[in-house]
Amino acid sequence: MNIDDLNQVNPEGVEYSNIKNLINVFSSTEYDSLEKAASEIIDNSIDAKANNICIFLRSKYDAKKGKIRMSEIAFLDDGQGMTPGLMQHIVGFGSTSRVDGGTIGKFGIGLNQASLFACARFDVYSWKREDEVYLETFDSDYIIQNNITKALPPQKVSLPSYILDSSIYKQYCKNHGTLIIWSQLKDAKTPQAKTVAKHMHNEFGRVYRYYINDNKVQIYTQTDSSPIDLIQAIDPLCLLPNTYFLGDPDGHSTKAKDAGEPLFEPFNETPLVNGVISIKIPYYDNNNNLKESKVYLKAAIIKEKFYYSAAIKDNFKQPGDTEIGKYLKELQKGITVVRNNREIDFGYFGFYDSINQPQDRWFKLEILFNEELDDVFHVSNNKQHVEIKKINESSVDVDENDPSYPIWLRLKPHIDYLLSKMRSRNKKLANRPKQTKEITDTSLGPTIDSYLDNGNVETSENLSFDYGGSNDTGKIIISESKKEDVETQILNAMKSQVTFINKQKDWVVWTYDYDLDEYFFNFDLDKINKNRFNFGVEVLIINTCIMLSNELEHSAPWDVLNNLLNKYKDYICGGK
Repeated sequence: MNIDDLNQVNPEGVEYSNIKNLINVFSSTEYDSLEKAASEIIDNSIDAKANNICIFLRSKYDAKKGKIRMSEIAFLDDGQGMTPGLMQHIVGFGSTSRVDGGTIGKFGIGLNQASLFACARFDVYSWKREDEVYLETFDSDYIIQNNITKALPPQKVSLPSYILDSSIYKQYCKNHGTLIIWSQLKDAKTPQAKTVAKHMHNEFGRVYRYYINDNKVQIYTQTDSSPIDLIQAIDPLCLLPNTYFLGDPDGHSTKAKDAGEPLFEPFNETPLVNGVISIKIPYYDNNNNLKESKVYLKAAIIKEKFYYSAAIKDNFKQPGDTEIGKYLKELQKGITVVRNNREIDFGYFGFYDSINQPQDRWFKLEILFNEELDDVFHVSNNKQHVEIKKINESSVDVDENDPSYPIWLRLKPHIDYLLSKMRSRNKKLANRPKQTKEITDTSLGPTIDSYLDNGNVETSENLSFDYGGSNDTGKIIISESKKEDVETQILNAMKSQVTFINKQKDWVVWTYDYDLDEYFFNFDLDKINKNRFNFGVEVLIINTCIMLSNELEHSAPWDVLNNLLNKYKDYICGGK
């Protein structure tokens, strides 16, 4: 049917197609929740170019139940509005599944399907001028009882008074818009209005995060007489600058009180560019032409200052015990799937060997694609799920050049690679020893220089001690040209000291990071007399490690370190 035909009112009515059967089918549609069904209405509003959407959740006293319960849900938007003819065809169960180039909604089916899941009656108001508001009603009980077979022409009406009085209507919606009201809500789907509002904030903030973050749409709720409440973006990847939970810029383990920064950063391991890689996917279009589209994998990983215990300014033994860690636990569902900037699924999809690994909360993956790949991902018609199922490669009898090759197998090598690399990065970070304190006293520079000038260490461009940064405490940096030689000397020297160090109450520990080409030196402050600890001692001992690597040919490394440790052990560990 031509779109122009849909805009024409049929005075004889638009035939319902086996209406009783359709009502039963749509009423039993499997949505996971009321708010997921409501997202169909939000999709339609966004497709109608709405910039502002307000959801009114209204309650009243139910004499039969003897309590106050939610009685209706109203969706108001400032979209372009519909003609009376289009309203008639849509409420008549859609002569088309999509109109006017919608990108995320399937307008026609979605309205009826979602509405009948939630309620027995829905009213559709729409207008393109303030003084020309039309109403089309669908009352499933009345239609079945009276054997109604046609959707009659819409009637010109006025909007409900609470809509006319609302600030959202007055500010945004007077000249054009749509209002959909769900009433006669089904008992099993009507918790308290404030509970539904809370769930909507969590659901819509996540599902429409890109639209909200880019200021393309603002979504509000109003529960009964409560103030209007703006929904914030919730980003499972923790990358967006305007998301619900932001980190403290100073590196504390709590949510930023005012303005903060994203908790994660793009994971830029090769071949990712700004945390993203693209994968070419073949598919057949509606005319059976072979084409190609791209799937994007986006990877994000926790910033060091919110994860590495030595970097966190607060005294936490485990990052998972922090406010940030507890928040990320709530988002630990694996991989989020986004279609046309709208999230449609969130799960593990067989890519994770175990779904209960606490460390997996500290990195995130996202799969992004556009609507031309709907069939490839088997997107459900209510946009709630994709079918990315674990498949044994040996059971597939087509190669990767065939468009029917399973998307799971196309994505698996890339996702396996990213998961492995991100786990490895965080493991190295977590195993790095905790530093004793920040170096804030610039006078330590001369202390080191004096020690070096006294001939204790031969300086070299191949080996240096960095004493300038708070996270560089006790770090030896080795140039690539001398890496193998110096690495061997240091490790051999340290191996010879293990027994001695254990005898010194285990108060000093060395850790060498092969991948970073860096050697870390750590004190256990729980075993050190903190009141008498002199940071200059740490500088001397760390420099001794450098000295060992340069003097192996001249003296026994055990004796060199033993003499220096004995000189300071009583002072550091509680002696005179």
